[in-house]
Amino acid sequence: MDISVKRLSQGDESTLVEIVHHCKMRSISFEYAGRLLANPLNFFVVAEHKQDPVGFVWGYLLERIDRDQHQLFIYEVEVFPDARRKGVGASLMNFVAEYTKEHHLLEAFVLTDLDNSPARGLYQSTGGTQAEGFPSIYIYDGGAPY
Repeated sequence: MDISVKRLSQGDESTLVEIVHHCKMRSISFEYAGRLLANPLNFFVVAEHKQDPVGFVWGYLLERIDRDQHQLFIYEVEVFPDARRKGVGASLMNFVAEYTKEHHLLEAFVLTDLDNSPARGLYQSTGGTQAEGFPSIYIYDGGAPY
């Protein structure tokens, strides 16, 4: 499957509205989508196949009180059912890992249930490491000094 991945920004409101409708069965306005995308601390990445969304990552850049680097909290990773097991999740998480390094973030982290073996396999296969003492948290190191 040919997949392109990008971070959404202002101007991508229609894509965000479509994804929320498709995945959450809810409607949001273009105005609200615009406000979400205008906030630089919101992190929304979409995977597309032939310009149609097939998955996304939603997260938040967290400011730190003790250093001038953000952490990226990945709140949700979703691959549409008909696109699963086709590299979409790996493309999304590889984008997250690269973004974390390119933007000199402290780290990106994602939580999952211990019994969610597909998610755990995805995070391990894309460079996520289990947080010491917290087996349900996977970390993508940004390379910034801790």
